Amino acid sequence: MIRKPLLVALLPAPLLPAVQTPARRARRNAESLSGRGRNPMAGSGSGRPVRSQAGPSGSAYMLRKALPLLLAVLSATVQVPAQASVNGPEERPGTELEGGTGQRPAEMPEERTGKRPGESGQGAGREPRERERGRRAEQDREGRAEEPDGKPVRVAFYNTENLFDTVPSPLTDDAAFTPHGANRWTGGRYRAKLRNIATVIDSLGAAVVGLAEVENEAVVRDLVMALGADYNYIHRTTSDPRGIDLALLYQGDRFIPREVRQVPSHSSRELLCVRGDLLGTEVHIVVCHLPAPYNSGAGRERAAAALYGLTRELTARDPGARIIVMGDLNANPDQRTVRRTLHATDRLPVPAGALYAPLGALYRQGFGSYAYRDRRNLFDNILMSPGLLAGDGIRYRERCGIFVRPWMLVPDGSRSAGYPLRTYSGGRYTGGFSDHLPVWAEFGHVHE
Repeated sequence: MIRKPLLVALLPAPLLPAVQTPARRARRNAESLSGRGRNPMAGSGSGRPVRSQAGPSGSAYMLRKALPLLLAVLSATVQVPAQASVNGPEERPGTELEGGTGQRPAEMPEERTGKRPGESGQGAGREPRERERGRRAEQDREGRAEEPDGKPVRVAFYNTENLFDTVPSPLTDDAAFTPHGANRWTGGRYRAKLRNIATVIDSLGAAVVGLAEVENEAVVRDLVMALGADYNYIHRTTSDPRGIDLALLYQGDRFIPREVRQVPSHSSRELLCVRGDLLGTEVHIVVCHLPAPYNSGAGRERAAAALYGLTRELTARDPGARIIVMGDLNANPDQRTVRRTLHATDRLPVPAGALYAPLGALYRQGFGSYAYRDRRNLFDNILMSPGLLAGDGIRYRERCGIFVRPWMLVPDGSRSAGYPLRTYSGGRYTGGFSDHLPVWAEFGHVHE
């Protein structure tokens, strides 16, 4: 910090504070009575103000001369305290609901701290947020099966729930997510949302991540910049009036895209279809967000029919096509949309023309990715064609799950304890993540 003796020694005399000794006070009083200390703007007898006679030796001149020296002293001697680190809660073993094992979101361990990434931590010596995020991601990657040719890859989907920027758009209805809108969506809240979503994705550790409810490409780019891991992205604008789009994040050393196209879905949310090489094997990845039933149940059925039609088109060209469908289906595995329109099943062997949905087994055991009125729903799903269950190249590794950590849930003591911690709840800003949890599945080379 600044040492006062050093500062006093370097400043010119006119800038030093005067010490009001009795003798000095008496002299100043005498000067005032004789007119020597008169206000420069007082009358001079001529009716014109008297200008100050301060010349080059005056205080103003000395201040101008001393200012560069003062700044140099300050920059050389002032020590800025280290910025208080901002961390999330201490990482503890979480739950990846794999194959029916683990705990339900409302039954997480009592060791939950209730703090979230982005909250200010107390005490010194905490790691910076970036280091903490990397530590979490490294811990989450530990224990994953390895194979001779390398690790299997995790493919995931995450509905980010209204990941909007603060800029009003003339083309969509995003007024609520502006600084003066209903949600008071400020730059600080937007950056906090980016950090939270990035923390989840980094902890998830997936090579490919499908995203729903991202407003535009700028938002996706900001999210990629906030991530600790290195991702590329593919984004396409949909016709949704709210302006919620689809995107695909991918790590370039695991997945190489070859073709990108949008497919009409008979709804305002087109399908995002990406053909590329996953671990050197050609796959088709389809990202979707079907309409909610309370908006249009018939629209959801039409969109699901278009989605299934796309998978049939791909398998007609290549009966062994490897297709991964990921998205928010806005329907549970036991509902008509999934069972009959999409022909999805979690039973083996998979019937001809059907899709395999391994997460359905978790739903039957009571697990879900979305909670509403105290009911767990598995709206977020990953489906795959039979081509990923046998044959050469990559296969489904019989590992899937719902990704959840204690800090992603509403803490105990609340009416909604155990629900996914969202950004707004009942119109109140809660600074959370999303009302959905990510889902994932792993793929890799199988050696028989």
